[in-house]
Amino acid sequence: MKLTLDTNDLKSYITRQLNNFFPDKYEISDAEVGKILENALKRTEFSFSHIPLKYYLENEEVHFNHLNSEQYAMFLWFLSNEAYLKNNINLAEKLFYLNKALNGLDAFYSIKLPDIFMLVHPVGTVIGNAHYENYLVIHQNCTIGASKEGIYPYLKERVTLFANSQIIGNCNIGNNVSLSAGTSVINEDVPNYSIVFGRSKSLIIKREKDCISDYTFKRG
Repeated sequence: MKLTLDTNDLKSYITRQLNNFFPDKYEISDAEVGKILENALKRTEFSFSHIPLKYYLENEEVHFNHLNSEQYAMFLWFLSNEAYLKNNINLAEKLFYLNKALNGLDAFYSIKLPDIFMLVHPVGTVIGNAHYENYLVIHQNCTIGASKEGIYPYLKERVTLFANSQIIGNCNIGNNVSLSAGTSVINEDVPNYSIVFGRSKSLIIKREKDCISDYTFKRG
């Protein structure tokens, strides 16, 4: 993977960001970040390698630009999740908060995002503790969250949420489903190969054989 900062510089860059944003007595060290950086970069590279778009893949080489805010938001989530998996909760919390401060993304460190996903202009997006599968695309101002009973949605592969869409509560969202801009699915199911418009309980569901996420990801 081609990096705009080498791993040592990237490690120091992250450490300085964290300590400048959160100047408390629990200062983060380069060594702490170093323990999770390699795995986070591997996971980032794997996800990006499935995105054959400009800035992600050039001549089959993955590119990661620390000043590309969409890429950095995804990377910071991987990094926060790695800190959580290593039981460094102080670091995980600060990385989560940093992502929220820099990118307007609320994606908690303990949720289980898939190995392959893409965030598009993620400002204002809230990603809750739902079930996710690969080839997920989430645009700006989207919300995935629980019902008042605490039930989260179940999303299958190749789900795309366009701007200002929501999936809330007891929903089963099938494979190859796209939510059009401004759509709200609340406690309803959506079948495979569908494009959804409107709001529950007045959804308009159109069946489509093509999959919108095929324009974002490589097949397979």
